[in-house]
Amino acid sequence: MTKKYENADGSSNIKSFAELRQWQKERRSKKKDLSFVVSRAEPDTAMLSANRTEPTVTFVGHSTFLVQLGGT
Repeated sequence: MTKKYENADGSSNIKSFAELRQWQKERRSKKKDLSFVVSRAEPDTAMLSANRTEPTVTFVGHSTFLVQLGGT
């Protein structure tokens, strides 16, 4: 038998097929607010490359971040 996905904290989210269909229906009915614009800033790549002391968190894109701690 194949093992099903398990959350890292051990919690489970076992739902019925009917609950899945209800969630899909609710999700499709929601409208996205596309009027919100996120400002963009050019990164200081020279500072990020030379940084060996300051902790920094740089958003790269989607769900990716560059985290610099302790000079690495």
